[in-house]
Amino acid sequence: MLWEKRLPTEPDHTVDPEERDLIARCRQGDRNARRTLFERTSDRIYRLLLRMTGNADDAFDLAQETYLRAFTEIGKFDGRSNVATWLYRIAVNEALQCLRRRRT
Repeated sequence: MLWEKRLPTEPDHTVDPEERDLIARCRQGDRNARRTLFERTSDRIYRLLLRMTGNADDAFDLAQETYLRAFTEIGKFDGRSNVATWLYRIAVNEALQCLRRRRT
């Protein structure tokens, strides 16, 4: 059949070699690599947190917490997704925790 839907046998987890190298250097504690990762992703993370909290100061603080957690737990990043996606998830979790604390 011409229009047969084909599913891949394995997910395509192609990782950009430059990103793979950057993550490896972050894991080794390379400050320049961490700075590069921060510079590439921080605007997106901050905007997400600003939308979620509605407060610039909270968004700034949560962005700091996001990167502290990410660099502490960089060894847990398994490469199944883009590193920006992983950071995005950490940021969402940080924001949700903040919003829960506000309610109580």
